Parts: sequence; structure tokens; C-alpha cells
Amino acid sequence: MIKYEGSVFNQRETQDTGIAYVNATVTVRKTFTGAKASLFVDDGITPTGNPVKSDSLGNYSFYVDSGEYNIILNEGLVTEKVQHC
Repeated sequence: MIKYEGSVFNQRETQDTGIAYVNATVTVRKTFTGAKASLFVDDGITPTGNPVKSDSLGNYSFYVDSGEYNIILNEGLVTEKVQHC
């Protein structure tokens, strides 16, 4: 079980700092099957929904079993972005 923490920001080409993306949808999918991963709020004890939402500072976190995942921000929207972890 690993803890993953990330942040979502709206970035402008002319700025080094971005503006926090509040309530961004963060979906975690297994890389090889595309199925949604089981997420937890603590070390494998309390399950949480998938997707999760970023907070007022653009931060999000979850625990997930060790493995390879795609973290998809705003899945299905024009602003969708995919990160591999």
C-alpha cells in the first residue's frame, strides 16, 4: 500500500506559479486494464470513492495498492490530463 499525494494547478504560459484548481476530479485507473483502482483514505483500512476531488488548495491524496496506475485529471472533459505513476 502506498500513499500518493498530488496538486492540480491552472498554469499560464507567462507565469511560474499557477492558481489552485479547486474540486478537480482525480480518477485513478489501473494501467493495463483501465479499471478504476480501489482507493483508501488511510493505510488500506477505510475505502474512499474513485474519483477523488482536489481541496481548496488544489491538493489531493489517497492510498492505493502497489502497482502501475494512470491518474486522470478531469476524465472525459476537454481539460483531461493523464499522469502515469
